[in-house]
Amino acid sequence: MLKRIKTTISNGNNNNNNGNWNCDDSRNLKKKNRNRKKHNNKKKKNSNINNNREFELRRQHELIQEQQQELKKKEQEQKEEETTTDTDTDDINDDDERLNIILFYADDWTMNVLGKLNNDVYTPNIDNMADEGIMFINNCVTTSVCWISRATLMTGLYYSKHLQSKPHVNNIFTSVNWNHTLFPLLKAHDYYTGIVGKWHAPNIVEYMSSAFNEFSKLYFGEHWSDYFSGDGTLEHVTELNKRHSIDFLRNRPKDKKFALKVSFFATHAWDGAEISYQPMNATRQQYYPDNATMDAYNNYKNIQPPKTAADDKYWKELPWFFNEQTAGRVRWRNRFEPHIWQKNIKDLYSMATEVDFAIGEIIQELKKQKVYNNTMLLFTTDNGDLHGEHGLVEKWYPFEESIKVPLIIVDPRMLSDDSSRSKKKKIGTINKEFTLNIDLAPTILGAAYIKSPNFMQGHVIKKRQRKLHKRVINKQPWRTDWYYEWNMGHPHNASGHEQEHFIDAAFALITKEWKYIYWPQKQYEQLYHRSIDIYDEYDIIQNYYILNQGPDYHREHNIFQPLEEYMKINGNGNDNSNFSITKTNPIGDSIQSTKEIYNTLKTRFNELKQHVQNGYKV
Repeated sequence: MLKRIKTTISNGNNNNNNGNWNCDDSRNLKKKNRNRKKHNNKKKKNSNINNNREFELRRQHELIQEQQQELKKKEQEQKEEETTTDTDTDDINDDDERLNIILFYADDWTMNVLGKLNNDVYTPNIDNMADEGIMFINNCVTTSVCWISRATLMTGLYYSKHLQSKPHVNNIFTSVNWNHTLFPLLKAHDYYTGIVGKWHAPNIVEYMSSAFNEFSKLYFGEHWSDYFSGDGTLEHVTELNKRHSIDFLRNRPKDKKFALKVSFFATHAWDGAEISYQPMNATRQQYYPDNATMDAYNNYKNIQPPKTAADDKYWKELPWFFNEQTAGRVRWRNRFEPHIWQKNIKDLYSMATEVDFAIGEIIQELKKQKVYNNTMLLFTTDNGDLHGEHGLVEKWYPFEESIKVPLIIVDPRMLSDDSSRSKKKKIGTINKEFTLNIDLAPTILGAAYIKSPNFMQGHVIKKRQRKLHKRVINKQPWRTDWYYEWNMGHPHNASGHEQEHFIDAAFALITKEWKYIYWPQKQYEQLYHRSIDIYDEYDIIQNYYILNQGPDYHREHNIFQPLEEYMKINGNGNDNSNFSITKTNPIGDSIQSTKEIYNTLKTRFNELKQHVQNGYKV
């Protein structure tokens, strides 16, 4: 067989005439077999590769589709949560879509005067608003004083743009086109508008009638009055606020949307009166009794004063220009001095409870008229209020109790049966982002589907309203910082501020982490580590000088100078040679890191100040 195979191979494949099978033939055959096997393996491998590649491509396509679907889902949820900015919202005239609006606007009401945040206060109706809406606990005012903040509400502008420097000046009407401010726009868009209570600006019929259908019930200053009784009977100011609000709701045209501003005078003190806070006796005795009588035993308790109100050292540590003639100190006497603090805080809390009860009755009237489910409710105030903190009272100053004020928004669209799940999840939540009173006008106009004028410096507050327009073009991120100003003089440097020494002008930059304060008339700076030092106890700049140069140095040198001038870095024989740049202050910050923060904050302060005073949105 071997010979036959050899012959066959020789005859068919070899040109050798001898017919012998040599080793070259064997090598050629093996090579062909290897090539054939390699080719078959390559084909099989390529087939496997193609199959794997096809599978991978198909899987990648599926993943892309899944990602696209997830992205669409997230975008849809985001659209449901977010609102358009004022530049994105066109006027919409669908009367069924627009909301009625009631703004409960209190007076001198700090963040802590809420039952939700303070167990010593009884405010069940406002607390219920928080349960049915969203409470913003980092809501602040750009200027903490009555008339300036109220002008900001109407115009959506900082003081440095609306220039309503005093209650009797007309700048609120003339600094911008009055007809393009909050209530004139609502009225022009066929809302029936009204205001009761405190106005705190000139009552000029020409301007007021373009803003309000009803504005004849304006009053403030006293806690008791017989002006509206007709028979000399004294009525409490909060009862008047309630009665006039309910009258407005009952007598309004029923075929129109309405917008009402309920301007409570409480919890503002009765300035000049012997008794600063005068609630109704029944409220005081039932909810804030002075003695543990049988009827009030369960409610009796002594209220704990704030840390910075209980110790006089916090007054002594204020900047050197705070003295016994400073407005906040003058009004502190016989109001929140230690011997009278307990009585007056209970009187003040009683007035807050009475406002709460009035709000509850107004809400019941809305439900009785079957318009509650189509009415946006807002609760806020014009400014905060110091209750003895730092040995001071009232507002003006950029301390936490002065600048932080409540804001609760109840949007019925969040409660409706057709609301999205993501929207309903927001009900009863607490929002910790920065919101400002310049945002109120754009937000209220947004609820009425009215485009905000471009001059307004605030934005529609997010995470509350549903989409106001089919497109969301310019989504605004939450603020990370903001600029504060208390000033009745020139916007840039406070020159002409008439109340120097009595209530000095103050500017500030507020971030979540830090607070930088600049007193322009004294060229004095302060720095607080806000996220750690929540009560403004430790002024880092002042204490640097006290530790480094002695207790009186900061009175003569008010600017934070370069560290090298005051600190022993290279052993130059200074008396403070043990005070190194890595030394930490009592709240844990090193001097070196604080200096870097200081420089960054000061740069941002000047940038944001210019931004605000140029009229840009912030």
